[in-house]
Amino acid sequence: MSYKVHEEEYKGYNINIMQDEDCESPREWDNFGTMICFHKRYTLGDKHDIDFNAFESWDEMEAYLRKEHNAYIILPLYMYDHSGIRIKVGSFNGLLPQGHAEWDSGKIGYIYCTKQDIKDNFIIKRVTEKYVNKAVDLLRAEVKQYDDYVSGCCYGFVITNPDGEETLDSCWGYIGDYDGGVLEDAKIAVDAYLDYEEEEIKQDLTNTK
Repeated sequence: MSYKVHEEEYKGYNINIMQDEDCESPREWDNFGTMICFHKRYTLGDKHDIDFNAFESWDEMEAYLRKEHNAYIILPLYMYDHSGIRIKVGSFNGLLPQGHAEWDSGKIGYIYCTKQDIKDNFIIKRVTEKYVNKAVDLLRAEVKQYDDYVSGCCYGFVITNPDGEETLDSCWGYIGDYDGGVLEDAKIAVDAYLDYEEEEIKQDLTNTK
């Protein structure tokens, strides 16, 4: 059951930010990168048929991705598992207190893109350093979004009238900080509703003349 994480009044209406417990994974969307993960207890990243046990080392797997999957940019993925999951590019070592990273985190795979992915995404014919950097930023952004998803930063909004008895509007599937896009979109929905109500009143007055 969804629970409320924030409530605020806006122009006479109540905006309720709710935890979205049925949020779709962003890896089901049309992504730029390919996320290959391996874990004994969790199913993470994109669907794939690569056998982790077929490789002697991570370096061997990386070489395989470059040769067999045309991987051009490859970033290592690490997971921290301690009262919840976090995923990032690069190691957690030195970033967490009390040595937790050394015990509760480790490498779980890669996110990569091909040179053709870069050309198609940025609509270019030649991949220069500028677009390599842009591609790296995009891959990192996808990992950050996935980290928000697996760590439970998934929200929706429900707008009610002042007494809370009638739902005006609702929308779900937001990933990231709730005080960002979801709250702004809820306010936009209230504004749109008020504009609609104003137009309806004007139309009624016109019709009665």
